[in-house]
Amino acid sequence: MRCSICTSQNTEIICRTSDIEYNTTKDIYEYYKCLDCGVIFLSNIPEDILNIIYPDNYYSNIHQNNLVYVIKKKLDILFFKKIIKNIPGENLSVLDIGGGNSNILDSVRDSDKRVKSTLIIDINDSQEKIAINKGHDFKKMRVEEFYSDKKFDLIIMFNLIEHVKNPLEILR
Repeated sequence: MRCSICTSQNTEIICRTSDIEYNTTKDIYEYYKCLDCGVIFLSNIPEDILNIIYPDNYYSNIHQNNLVYVIKKKLDILFFKKIIKNIPGENLSVLDIGGGNSNILDSVRDSDKRVKSTLIIDINDSQEKIAINKGHDFKKMRVEEFYSDKKFDLIIMFNLIEHVKNPLEILR
């Protein structure tokens, strides 16, 4: 198996698994480790079924007001305060690729008053209205389709890179 980052064939399989969290597919996924660069990658990237494996009840698509959610939000705010304090400027713009209903962008905006512009790129139809109602811009598309001349001060890509065929192209 060829490494998705350095293209070495010096790789080893480290596990086979299926979707045991939401049981959305019976597909088996193989994780490999590149012995040259150390990256762990999927051999069969589920890029065409993202709307299936990330259903509407996926944890990041649900806004909750329980104690765990409140604590997580406070920890997220502290995390982003540490990052954003080092970014210069008075009007910061943040892009969240795969941002769902904007829980993370809410924390980013709450962490620093300088965050003025926020944009989510996501494939989930049901999250668009929620994000827009919370004051974020939203584009329904895959990251591979996104292009913008706009510069962003911070780009967030949590739980994303394992779903694209060419990770280096996305990072460029």
